[in-house]
Parts: sequence; C-alpha cells; structure tokens
Amino acid sequence: MIMKLGSSYNDKQNLLQKCLDIDQCIAVRSDGYLMSKIQPQKNWLTRMGEPGTGLYVADIDICEADLHDCDVNAGCHHTGPAQYLPDQEFPLRVRRDLLIHKFNGIDITSMKKSTNFVFFEGFDSNGGDFIAAEQFKGNIPMLESLCRNLTQCIAFNSNGLLKMSVSHPGDLVKWIGKSSGGVYIADLDYCMLGNYECPEDTRCNRLGPANYRCMPIVAMTATSDELSAEDVGKSDQEKTVMTKVIPGKENAGISDDIHIIISADNDHFIGVATLINSILHTARLPSNIKFHIVVAGQPAESFKEYLQCCGLQVTDKINVIELNDSWLSGRIHVFSSIKDVGNLASLANFARFYFDRIFPSLQKALYIDADCVVQQPIEDLWNIAKDAKTPLVAVSRDIVPYGHFFDEKVLKVFFERYGKRFSESEPTFNAGVFVIDLLHYREKQLVDEAEFWMNQNAKKKLWKFGSQPVMLMMYHGQWTKLDSTWNVDSLGWKDTIGTEKLKTAGILHWNGAKKPWLHNGLYKAYWQRYQPSQCSGHGNCVSNSTARNGSYWYCQCGVGYHGKYCLESSIP
Repeated sequence: MIMKLGSSYNDKQNLLQKCLDIDQCIAVRSDGYLMSKIQPQKNWLTRMGEPGTGLYVADIDICEADLHDCDVNAGCHHTGPAQYLPDQEFPLRVRRDLLIHKFNGIDITSMKKSTNFVFFEGFDSNGGDFIAAEQFKGNIPMLESLCRNLTQCIAFNSNGLLKMSVSHPGDLVKWIGKSSGGVYIADLDYCMLGNYECPEDTRCNRLGPANYRCMPIVAMTATSDELSAEDVGKSDQEKTVMTKVIPGKENAGISDDIHIIISADNDHFIGVATLINSILHTARLPSNIKFHIVVAGQPAESFKEYLQCCGLQVTDKINVIELNDSWLSGRIHVFSSIKDVGNLASLANFARFYFDRIFPSLQKALYIDADCVVQQPIEDLWNIAKDAKTPLVAVSRDIVPYGHFFDEKVLKVFFERYGKRFSESEPTFNAGVFVIDLLHYREKQLVDEAEFWMNQNAKKKLWKFGSQPVMLMMYHGQWTKLDSTWNVDSLGWKDTIGTEKLKTAGILHWNGAKKPWLHNGLYKAYWQRYQPSQCSGHGNCVSNSTARNGSYWYCQCGVGYHGKYCLESSIP
C-alpha cells in the first residue's frame, strides 16, 4: 500500500486521477487506499460494502513496468491487468539452473517481443523442456506470453511444456494426445544465436520459418552471364555460386539430367521458390536437376529477382521463360468459383499446352504444380516414369471418374471428334504432377487438340474447371498410372487427410483455394519446412510494382538489419 487518502478523495474520478499521478500506483480501492502491489487474483477477498465499490486495477504489464517482486533469477509472467505469476507458482519442475538472462550468450528478449511463433500442427519436439505449466494447458495466448518473458524459452507445446531447445522441423515427432495440438517455435535466427553447431564443410541454413539445418556446401561453376561485378577478374576457382544438398544421400541411380517444368504467375512465386527448395533438399544429386520455369503475366527477370530475394541462386540450372500470352487469347474460360477452387483461369495453368513450343529442345520432362512440395528424392519418381510406353504418366484418381467432369454434351463432341466414346466410369488422373513425352506431343501436334477443346468449352460451356478437363480429353486411354504417393492432393480444401499419409508422401499437392502460404491455408507445417528464407531471414521480399531502378523486388529489412539482402547487421 502507498497511502490512504482522506475523505476529499471519495469521488471515483478523484481517486483514479490521484493514482495516475503517482508512478508506483497500480490500483486503488473504493475506500481510498492506493496500492503499489496486488496479490494474484486467486487470493483476492470478497468485501462487503455498498454496491459499486471495489478495486480498480490499471491495465498494465506489471512485468514490463518492473513493478513485480519476483526473485532476481526467476521469470515474471504477465497474466492480465496488473497481474503476474513468478516462477515459484508453477506446479512442476522449474530448472533454476536454467533461469538465466542470456541465450548462448546473446540476449534475445527484445527479439522475441517482435517475432512470431510458428505452429507445427500435429507435431511435437522431444526434449528441451524446462517448465511444465500444466494449469495453462491449451491456453495458447498465456503460454506464448510466458515463453516471450522467459529469455531461455524458444518454444512451447499445447500441453504447457516450455522448451529451451527444439528439434528442427524435419525431426519433429507425431503429436500424441486426445485433443489436437502441436508445438509453437519462435521464429528466431538460430544460426546467428549458435543454436545449431554445424560440422566442418557444412553451414547452418535457414530453410523456412523456425526451420534450420546444417547443410553440406556444394560449389557449381557459374556461367559467364551470371557473374556479378565483384566476380570480374577472379579465377575460375573463385567464381562459384552456392546451392544446398541434403546430407546422407547416395548418388546411385542417376545417369542423366532430370528436367522439371513449373509454371506460375506472380501470386505463386512463393510456391515455386518453396517447391524448388524442397526438390534440392531431398534430391540425391541436385546438380543433375534442371528447372524450367514458365512465368505468366510478369517479366522473367521479375521471377529471377524473387528467387535471389529468397536466397536461391539463379544458375544455368534454372531456365526462366516468359509465356507468350497471345497463344491463349480468348481461349481461357473457367466457370467455377475462385473462392472454392482457386484461380484456375490463370495463364500459368494453361501454359502446359505450349511446352513443346516454349522448350523446343526438351524430349521428356516432369511437370509439377507450383502449390506442391517434394518430400522424397525426385530421382525415384523419374526412374519409374522416364521409360513409360505411353506419352503421359500421372497419378490415378480412381474414385473420380470421367463422369465427374463430363456429361452427355461432352460425350457427343468427343464422338464427333474421334469417332469413339469413353466410359463415364473410367478413372481420371490429376494433372498437377505428370511426366510428359514432348517428342510425341510435337509429332502428333497435340497443341491442336488442346486448342480445339479450349475453344469448344469457350463456345459451349462443356465444363466448369480449368486445364484438367482438356488434359483428360487429350490423353484419354494414353496414360500410365503412377504410384499415388507421388501426388497426395486435395490439401488445399480437404482437412481430414491422415498424418501418416502426409508424412510418407513423395509429393504433397495443395490443389484448392487454401494454399499453404495464405492465412487460411491447411497443413502449413509440411510446406513451411521447405520455405526458403526471404532476405537472409531478416526481412521480407516486397514487390516493386514500378520496377524502380530496374528492380522488381526488394528486401524490407527487419529492425537492426540493412543492405540489399539484409545481410548487414547493427546488432552488437
């Protein structure tokens, strides 16, 4: 208590104003007592008095204002207006030897005040627990507040376990519990903090939010048109660009290049960068993979700059081509809702029908949608599909037959075109992942078939979806089934997919409106583990619509960082 005011302060407004005028005052009672401390609310007493009398408590953070009486080596945890809990109030093990004010010698308190906690739904991290706050089980805002205020806390789970260390997301374990839950990991720069001590010839790399790993360094010689001004005059040994590979992978079964085609518009750049990163990190020999990126509605240079903003080097292994949109003029008609299925009318979605023109030297290629990530070595898929006898290899949709997409009106046009009918009960395939024979495509002039069906749909409204029905028409009876693990789809709309199926999938596919990079995205943890670091992990890639100074993207650096890619730091 600070003081007891006289009768001249019996008015509520006078009492409150007097408390505001005194720095140490955090509460005032109706009977005129000013208070500098209050007990936890569970210890409050019920007092008999006139109606409307009671206790007025300032809505402040006691811990932040340093008005608590916690032990010097204990943490103070804000729990509500002028309320807090010291560590002594926690019911289970509190490791006092770990209650320190530095994390690996670095004070991260200010960092955690502004950072996000990344939720890995359905997963947990073994070990590293130092406080069990069971009374706050399921109370995520409270647990987050506790973790932010304890310097050594970098994560917590839904059950109330606060953690001083975590596994990287690739080693997280399945969540065990009656209710849904997971682990929340602070998105800090763990490489800078020294939390990941890497062996020689490797370095700590940020793979995505709260996702770090020691990766071997592999050098590839840069081509002459990729050299920066700083490289001029250097020896060939010095002219290198860096890429990342996954450790412990053997190079068996790889004898030729794997050509991967991805197409995207500006809205899917983030997806392409993550897909590329996932392929490189799971491949056995990344140097044998060549990416062919088709950019729709944006200059090719814009996408190259975005990749660099994400820390991915544009080498001769990444070929970026701008789509000639005149090929598709007047041919794209999608009659389904963007809200339900996403933007199926994007030019990038229809670029597949012109791969033979865009890449005239390619004979066979693997196509993957931009809303996918690869979890298993892509060589395994390629070795299965590259020698197929049919012009297309894709994952079958046995429970989604032709009759799901087409009615009698389509059957009639199909018969007029080919002189035969198809069974409405035949299984279809998903066109988000497929291996295509482009030699066959050119020889049979299949671009004419693609344009025929696009034009027919525009005139007669044959179906409501995008490019998928056209593919089904063109390749009816001419495709081979691929194991279902290579296109586990529906992640963009279906929220009942089992954890085991997701974890063992070769490729995950977020077809649907709820993409993993959107606020309402599903199964985000599986995608975020491969999301590359933007601006060296210290900022965000921002689109420059005016292409000021010839730049389409620039880094918006976080506090304490600056430079083109936020590599320079003013943090001591």
